[in-house]
Amino acid sequence: MGRCVIPGVCQKGGSFYRRFKVKRDGKWTDLYISLPDPDDPTFAAELARINKRGPARQKAARGTIRALVVEFRALLAKKSMADATRRHWAYYLDLIEAQHGKRIVADLERSHCYRIRNGMIDEPGKANNYMAKFKGLMEFGAELGWIKDNPAKGIPLFETGEYAPWPPHVIAEALAASDAMDRLIIITGLCSGQRASDAIKIPRKFEGGMVRLRSKKTDTPAAIIMHPLWQAEIAKTEAKAVTILYDRFGRPFTGPDRIQERICRLMKSLGYVSDKG
Repeated sequence: MGRCVIPGVCQKGGSFYRRFKVKRDGKWTDLYISLPDPDDPTFAAELARINKRGPARQKAARGTIRALVVEFRALLAKKSMADATRRHWAYYLDLIEAQHGKRIVADLERSHCYRIRNGMIDEPGKANNYMAKFKGLMEFGAELGWIKDNPAKGIPLFETGEYAPWPPHVIAEALAASDAMDRLIIITGLCSGQRASDAIKIPRKFEGGMVRLRSKKTDTPAAIIMHPLWQAEIAKTEAKAVTILYDRFGRPFTGPDRIQERICRLMKSLGYVSDKG
């Protein structure tokens, strides 16, 4: 028989299984549920039943950080926030659960939080983001009565310094080495002053030399004057999308990651960014 190409179905040792990705003890692993042979008349119905039911979820032990993360995720799901902020929370909650999920919330002390922070001293930016989320999670635990006080409250963050703006010669080098869209991305950043998550939403059509938009992160309105340099750069690219920035398929960017990756690759090729960022 040929290779099985039914989505989610795999063949092992002559038998067929529905494969799911599940998290166990903070680590993603494969879960296999047996299926009849695809030639069996009951195959389609059994696959539909398993797909509808899904794998059994591992219940978090009561009072653990993992259980608190489950409660906190449910709270965040009801809150209104930017997609980037929601992804940020999801990323760090997954890390916290994977690394400390078995710990009992009520047993956490301030010294434990310092050790968690100090264990990431080689990545101060990540450590600061991690601890900001950890503090929020522990504050939630205190609100629920799982712990008397927030043990992470007031723990200082690492010094990370500030990012300096690109010097004129770096801007010139980057523009000279860029294709049309990368040039437009850079010029858009220089002329609009907007975050990448907002820059990707700037419409192709604007009136009176001004474009209006609302910040995705802060939900505040902005009115941006279109600099002649910016307008000239827009005119050099085809109007393939309703936004001024678009991917190689002519589709608007759905998130800031793709344009950040493009600029990172460009700056790495020019020697201004190392493999670590």
